[in-house]
Amino acid sequence: MARGVAALVSVCFAAAAFWELGGPLGSGHVASSAAVAIAAENMLRWGIAAPVTHYLFQAPTPADWYCHHPFGIFWWQLPFSLLLGHQELALRLPAALLSAATPPVLYAIGRSIWGPVAGAACAAAFAALPITLAFAAFHALEVPVIFTVLLSLWGTVRFTQTRATRWMVLSLVGTGLALHADWSAWFYVASVLAASLPAVFRRQGDAADSQRLRLWWLLGGALLVVTAAFYGLLFYQTGQLTRLLDAGKLRSTGWEQPVAQLLQGRRHRIDLCFTPVGVAVGMLMLPVVLMRAARRRTAGEALPLAVLVMAVLQYFIFTNGAEVHIFWPHLFAPWFALAMGALAATLGEALQHRARRGIALCVGLAITVVILPDGLRALSYGRRTGLRFDEKGRFIQPDLDKTEAMQWLASRVPADRGVMMHVGLRRSWALDWALERPTLDVRELPSTTDDRFPYFVADRRLLSGADLQRLAAAYRLVVVGPVVIADVRSSPAPAEGLALQRREPSASEALWRSAHAPVLSVHPDADVTWELRHHLDQVPNPPPPVGPTTLVAHNAALASGDHQAAARMLADIRAELDQSMARRLAGGMELLGVRLEPGVTPLLHVVFQANGPVTPDAWFIVRARQLAAPLWSTVQPNSRSRQVAPRFTIPTSLWRGGFLYETVIEIAPALGLERYMGSFEANEAKALEQGITLLEWRGR
Repeated sequence: MARGVAALVSVCFAAAAFWELGGPLGSGHVASSAAVAIAAENMLRWGIAAPVTHYLFQAPTPADWYCHHPFGIFWWQLPFSLLLGHQELALRLPAALLSAATPPVLYAIGRSIWGPVAGAACAAAFAALPITLAFAAFHALEVPVIFTVLLSLWGTVRFTQTRATRWMVLSLVGTGLALHADWSAWFYVASVLAASLPAVFRRQGDAADSQRLRLWWLLGGALLVVTAAFYGLLFYQTGQLTRLLDAGKLRSTGWEQPVAQLLQGRRHRIDLCFTPVGVAVGMLMLPVVLMRAARRRTAGEALPLAVLVMAVLQYFIFTNGAEVHIFWPHLFAPWFALAMGALAATLGEALQHRARRGIALCVGLAITVVILPDGLRALSYGRRTGLRFDEKGRFIQPDLDKTEAMQWLASRVPADRGVMMHVGLRRSWALDWALERPTLDVRELPSTTDDRFPYFVADRRLLSGADLQRLAAAYRLVVVGPVVIADVRSSPAPAEGLALQRREPSASEALWRSAHAPVLSVHPDADVTWELRHHLDQVPNPPPPVGPTTLVAHNAALASGDHQAAARMLADIRAELDQSMARRLAGGMELLGVRLEPGVTPLLHVVFQANGPVTPDAWFIVRARQLAAPLWSTVQPNSRSRQVAPRFTIPTSLWRGGFLYETVIEIAPALGLERYMGSFEANEAKALEQGITLLEWRGR
């Protein structure tokens, strides 16, 4: 029965890891997978063994190397990039394979230490956690560290039990791989070597067994020393050691704060990742595991504590990293899994009933079942937000529209040319991956021509009206969704608008590509072209063809002087809106209402009628506050509201009197019941107090 449970949860967890392997890459933490793949592509292209996480015109020098971490994760990416090429599958498959193999390894560890029931409890606990489900296909540092450390732990347990050479080899192979996975694994290896030192060199039992144990310890210590010397000398000789130390100082900023204060500030994020039940079990099992280790004095009982030491040191020494990255406590997941195995073993030993092992298994599975609903929600929530989750209330954009725009541009940029990216574009590795060209960050509009970087791109929602006008006066602009593109070699000419058309994914696309985002495609759009040219005063600007009633169709009719048609369209538009919150705002602007567009990513359209320009450029701030938790959730509602609305695609300083404008909000990441409130107030705190209720939305 325990073997069946372990097999079932392993298959289900593998399915979660392999889900959406071919989907487009957006911004957020998930974009760091693109950095790993870019580094592997550079290794193959330039014949180097060190990672370079950006595209280059010429062969990289050591100054270009990315030396904040060991190189193991980049080397693991190499065969996938070599065989699969430049496609999204190559980004996610390396992590998905390691994740899929982790529950079986946990079962093997639990079975070796405590028996098959405890092994099943270990595998099920790991597979149900929100953080492990959400980050199962995340090819960054934690997934390789967890797998390689557990591989080393499994080999070590079996070696101490059997003294067999094959298990010593597995232990050392896992140790060597872990040391190249990330610095956090060094905490595990060092703690294991330090804790085992007295037993290794104490005379006991069979001399041959003691000799083999010493050999294991000496080889493990040699791996640690040689690996440290390799990276230390390499980084020192290439001038990268200072960068590494500076990165370590940055990541450890704030470590001196009281632990209780740190944990209180991160309470909701920790609960999202582990649930309050998981946190409580993990903490309550610590004294139990300590007592078992003290009484039994075996490697199997003590080694889970080394996993906990690794997670604690990583989380609290590099506390700034934990402040920025929600996935920082991921290394506590194997500790929780092993603690659940110890719980099942302790219950089985304590009970006198003849079915004690079955009872222990049921208790372990019951805890897993309580955690699982939040785990499944986290899997979906993470996919929708680029693995950022709530981002402490800051605005989260998936940026799949920008990725699509960069892919469209990539086919038009020669391979030996690059692209200037305005800082307002909020560049991520995902955009570099989609573009496949060298990029240059710029803070100002282009003023000179650089033959290497003939294209300039920006997010037009984050450009001021004046900057957009200056850009249009200097170059011919092409707009693809929210992205404005300028060829700095071109002469001024009327802008061209292209729209990102959305469609729902098919059943196969929902499995392979994405069940959480629509399929986007770039198409010429007369409405976008007319709207852009009209607000930039560009001619010629023929009116868009007659079609369905849209905001642009209304504006075009008003601009042409056909007030009767404009009034008829305005009435049609009002009829489609929920006008319960409609009102006249400061300056004569009117909020007409909202319209909900269903889909895998539901959209909330908030429509306004302008009374003229609004200066300086304004932002309709919308924040969502969670009112109630989802059904069967143990995570309390978030006390912090989150910002959800992007800026207008036409800056408010360019608005025309009587025209209609909208802000479009993706509301899909909602968990439980949320209330959306908006205001034009610049002070976000005041926007919450004086805001307008736009919608109450219940997510799953």
